[in-house]
Amino acid sequence: MGESTTFIGLDVHQASVTAAVWRPGAGAPEVGAAPVEVPKLVRWVQRLAAGGPVHVAYEAGPCGYPLVRALTRVGVHCTVVVPSLIPQAAGGRRQRIKTDRRDARQLVTYLRQGLLSAVTVPSEADEALRELVRCRQQLQRDVVRARHRVSKLLLRHDRRWTTTRPWTQAYRRWLRDLSWAEPGVALVCRTYLDALESAEARVRALDARLATWEVPAALAGPVAHLQCFRGIDRLHALTIAAETGDGRRFPSARGYMHYTGLTCWEWSSGARRRQGGISKMGNTHLRRVLVEAAWHYRTRPACGKGLRARQRGQPEAVCHLAWRAQERLHAKVRGLLGRGKRSTVAVTAGAGPPYEPSTFHLRQGYGGQVRSTGAGTRIEKPESPSAAPRNRDFPRDERTWHVPRRHAEAFQRLHRHVPSPQLSTLTLLSALLVAMNGCGGGTPPPRTSPAPRPSPPRAGTPPPIAAPVQSGEAAPLRIEVGPRGSGAFEDVGLEDYVRDVVVGELSIGAADAALAPAAYEAQAIVARTYALAGRRRHAAEGFDLCSTTHCQVFARNQWRRSRWASAVDAAVARTRGQYLESAGRPIEAVFHAHCGGHTSAAVDVWRSAGATYLRGIDDPYCLREQESAWTSTLDLEAVRLALNRRPRTEVGDRLDGVQVLRRDAGGRVVEVALTGSRAPVVTGEDFRLAIMAVAGPSSLRSARFEVERLGAQVRFTGRGSGHGVGLCQIGMIGRLRAGQTPAQVLLAYYPGAIITVAGT
Repeated sequence: MGESTTFIGLDVHQASVTAAVWRPGAGAPEVGAAPVEVPKLVRWVQRLAAGGPVHVAYEAGPCGYPLVRALTRVGVHCTVVVPSLIPQAAGGRRQRIKTDRRDARQLVTYLRQGLLSAVTVPSEADEALRELVRCRQQLQRDVVRARHRVSKLLLRHDRRWTTTRPWTQAYRRWLRDLSWAEPGVALVCRTYLDALESAEARVRALDARLATWEVPAALAGPVAHLQCFRGIDRLHALTIAAETGDGRRFPSARGYMHYTGLTCWEWSSGARRRQGGISKMGNTHLRRVLVEAAWHYRTRPACGKGLRARQRGQPEAVCHLAWRAQERLHAKVRGLLGRGKRSTVAVTAGAGPPYEPSTFHLRQGYGGQVRSTGAGTRIEKPESPSAAPRNRDFPRDERTWHVPRRHAEAFQRLHRHVPSPQLSTLTLLSALLVAMNGCGGGTPPPRTSPAPRPSPPRAGTPPPIAAPVQSGEAAPLRIEVGPRGSGAFEDVGLEDYVRDVVVGELSIGAADAALAPAAYEAQAIVARTYALAGRRRHAAEGFDLCSTTHCQVFARNQWRRSRWASAVDAAVARTRGQYLESAGRPIEAVFHAHCGGHTSAAVDVWRSAGATYLRGIDDPYCLREQESAWTSTLDLEAVRLALNRRPRTEVGDRLDGVQVLRRDAGGRVVEVALTGSRAPVVTGEDFRLAIMAVAGPSSLRSARFEVERLGAQVRFTGRGSGHGVGLCQIGMIGRLRAGQTPAQVLLAYYPGAIITVAGT
């Protein structure tokens, strides 16, 4: 704006408009009344614009955007101001003087000085969609209020429902059949119930319209992409898209978090720093939807039937991004819960992005250049520091960042939002922001193998052999007590560790109470042996063992909360120091839930050299205890997406079939041929873990399966649970029931090993 610009500040109300006009060369603004109707007000501004350019500003409020749209159509520059960001004069609140004339004069003064912040004006179609989703929220609040009226009426008159949870069909029939001594109370109850049914009918009618509502073209892509994320259905996606608008206006996920009000409040001065809960200074509707979605990430990453249906036909890059968001958020939420945080705090923290600079966004107009090279892509900063605004996500001392070739095309597709190679640092907001800003089509981002979700209690490769146990060794184990990557460690003595692992890995029913002491003795020896053999399994990460099924399930002092606490304590005490040994070393004491009648050799399952004590044996005892037959039917497309998440099993953009090439003596699949765009031959265990990581632990319980193609689906029929190597826990119970001792059971499953005591 030049010296010839006329600045106009408008204090707009329903029945009056006060205008402050600061003409070029004037020392103070002229304040007076302006027309109320929008057409007349526009003509009034046009008369002022006849003498030169005009810049109009008014505060965002209940009068909406008709005025700014009308002024924009006639070529007048108009700004809708953020009220909360208007500077406050010193002592302004203490004066306690507020008038429309003062507000208009203050507005035009700050406008002339360039101190006002503008809101983003949505299009009429976007605003209509936002009105729809907000209307739906208001109708749902009416339903909740109507339910509260009914429940509080029942409470006042001591009418209690204890059969099931409330608001089921049975509960509603009970409400209708209630008899009241006073006719007035009966009338109130019927009135409340009629109001509730009417409110619920309005919600259902609006939901039916929203299900088929034509989304504006600018938001159609973001709405479809957002539904690929867990916890976000069509209604949530519509709400996020309508409340966010154009996601490119946010420079990063951090700015988006400020917009939602998910940042922590802070009151710091000098050396003292005070922080608290979230500020809630942002979009309430958007914050509610994001927190609701974040609750779904408490459980392990998985793609259920509904999520797979929403992802069908969407770009694989978006689906991959949604999966990485699941991994990151689950680890973040579970890590906070493991540190003792309340679930509400942990979930709300999961709804916001991190502050690490490992996820950065290259904005249009920044001035950086993207150059393709033979090895990949380079992002180059401009030479002059003044050529672009400061971006603290860029390192100070480097001017070029290299993106590997496998990232290059996906980088170009992500609408200049550039995830670093450490894509797992994305959380819900940053991932949603990338998905909304054009993450579509083309080659997906680089795939890394998701953390496997093995069937309890054991999966994965065997631990490395450690050095022999030395006499008197009593060094504690360093255990990662939270989810993988949580960074929470605890030093635990070996026997205390065994006591907690035994409870986490072996569950015994009340009917087998007589077998509990012997079963826990055998499991204690196995758990102790596994810990000694794999003591340095995670040495590169700064600890010994994790607390998940990747090593052994561990939770501090969980044995004290078990019904078998005394039996566990006694079993660990009786076997203190005992472990399984072969060739002077602790053995790889792997175990699983159900072998299905025959265990497998380690060399067949993991393609490792395999020890002689980890060979397959016939085990009829587990079948006598439990048949463990299972059937699972999966969409062929879901199987393809699951396989593509692991480099070893990647099949490309087409999967034609699954063919079993070889089985071991127990009937487990050793090698599988996958036919499609690529035709890899993978192990049965790699195939099983790839499917389980996405479809859940019950989708492919073991590698002992038959596969059948049913059109667009694949049916797996199998028996057993787990990898099938080493001790079978169900078979152990059967052998103990048949009269075998714990030592006999262990030596049967680990032939050639011996039981010894540390220090002897």
